[in-house]
Amino acid sequence: MSYAEKVILFNRLYCGLWVLLSLFIGAILVTGFGILPELEQQLLAEPALASQNIVIDEDSIRRILGTLLGYAGFKVLLNLLLIWAPRKKAWWWAQLFNHVIGVLSCIMTIPGILMLIHWSKPEVRTAYGFGIPPLSRGDE
Repeated sequence: MSYAEKVILFNRLYCGLWVLLSLFIGAILVTGFGILPELEQQLLAEPALASQNIVIDEDSIRRILGTLLGYAGFKVLLNLLLIWAPRKKAWWWAQLFNHVIGVLSCIMTIPGILMLIHWSKPEVRTAYGFGIPPLSRGDE
C-alpha cells in the first residue's frame, strides 16, 4: 500500500469519526430541545443572573440550539459524502476544507492538524489528479 493510499484510508477513518461525533453532538442537542422549559426556569432562578437583570428567553436558546444542530447536520452530510468521494481535484479541495474545519474545532484539532499535514503532500495531490509539482532548486 502506497503512502497516498494510507493517507486516503486514514482520511476516510477521520471522516467516519467526524460523522460519529456529529451524530453524538446532534443527539445531545435534540435532548436539549426537550428540557428547554426546565432549563429556562433554572436559569431564571439563578441568583447571579437575576442580580444582573439578564433576560433569557426560550426562543433565544432554541435559535442557538437550532444553529448548532444545523452545523452538526452539515458535518454529518459533508463527511458522509467525503468518505465515498471520487478522486478528483474538486474533492481534494473539499477534503482540505474539512481538515481546516477540524483544525478550528476544539474536539478534532490534533487529528485535523495531522491530516492537514499529510493531505498536502505531493503524493496525495497526485492521486487526486494534480500534476507532479515542479522541482525546487534544492531538489535538482
